[in-house]
Amino acid sequence: MTWHRYLAVGAFSISACAAPLESFSASEGHGALAGTLSITVVEEGSGVRLQGAIVRVYAADGAFIGEGTTRGDGTLEVMSAALTGTLSVDVSSGTTAQRIEGLRSAEVVLALPAAAASSPRVRGTVTGLPTASEASTQVGVGLRVTLLRTQSLAGVAPSTCVPTEAGSCTFEVALARGTSFPSVATVSDASGAIAFVFGQISESSATLNEPLPPTDLSLRLPSDNAGLVGVIGVPGLALHGQLILLPQAQSSAAMLRVPSVSEHPTLFGATYWVLVEGHPMLGSELDMGARSVLFQRGLGPTASAAWDAWLDIPSPLVVGNRVSFEAISGAHVYAVDFIDSEGALLGSTWVLEGAGSIEVTRPERIEEARVSRIRVRAIDTVLAPTGEGFDSNAIELGAQRFSERDWLR
Repeated sequence: MTWHRYLAVGAFSISACAAPLESFSASEGHGALAGTLSITVVEEGSGVRLQGAIVRVYAADGAFIGEGTTRGDGTLEVMSAALTGTLSVDVSSGTTAQRIEGLRSAEVVLALPAAAASSPRVRGTVTGLPTASEASTQVGVGLRVTLLRTQSLAGVAPSTCVPTEAGSCTFEVALARGTSFPSVATVSDASGAIAFVFGQISESSATLNEPLPPTDLSLRLPSDNAGLVGVIGVPGLALHGQLILLPQAQSSAAMLRVPSVSEHPTLFGATYWVLVEGHPMLGSELDMGARSVLFQRGLGPTASAAWDAWLDIPSPLVVGNRVSFEAISGAHVYAVDFIDSEGALLGSTWVLEGAGSIEVTRPERIEEARVSRIRVRAIDTVLAPTGEGFDSNAIELGAQRFSERDWLR
């Protein structure tokens, strides 16, 4: 997920509400392991408990402890004298799988990625556009994303709106399953964003026609250093966990143009995020398969905050079912996604602790031949996992920077 319409500028801004972008169920820290492990398996995002999920439990040294299948309420209890210290757990259901390494809690709720589903294509219209001859329009649709799931941001890339007549254009987007999604069209020229148009998009209706007045968000971007170049991005909005991108050129070195939403009845309460990403070089060009990302959350139109340093980018080595890389200074959690040739997520391994050289295991139910891409993400969060367990809601709320790299077969 990278948007490179404006390579010369450097800010990708989003707005968020106080809640996490995505609500994950995760480990409930209710005491250290002492011979008993209680597991609940839910579907990621919906929280629906999954019957028939296959669970396999391993000791820290990789020794197999036991397995079972979740009941109708999505639960399973495992009892063994080996259930002490730190564990790894594999969960699979249908075509998706999840592995978590570094678990220490006796009661764990594991979120399994939802099975890939076809997204309906919707054709829409934007009206009431300014008639500037050099202007172009991009449409961003609100989608739920999470920084823990490296694939989730890929679905929010904006769509080009093709002019049809003076003051209007048409676009086509893929929608997630649901009712309606807040959407914003960003009209830009060489000076930056000059207009915003809002609307709600659904499978049955996709018209954007409510103007949102532009305003400037004061923010000076971090230095383009640490071996990173092409510091780029886009501004955007998030409301009730839905992210809307607003692609544009930056209006000045210390300003981003965003829509003013304080008076809008639907968008009231939205705040601004700012994400900035940089890439290393690959030969004479940007390495688009690797990036480091910094971000601010919950900013108001006059807010500004200091930036953290860039995180180093992992360099994975893949041998068989093992992915290894050196720990990244400042990172607390690692997410390793296994992706097929169509870009669908097959499953993931999350690592909750690690130092020095880290090795993670591909979930057993994912066949090596199906994997064409592996993405390793290092996440720095001020609410890091503890010895009592894994709480992805807390990790998500506290995340403040990440870095990632793709390995291609």
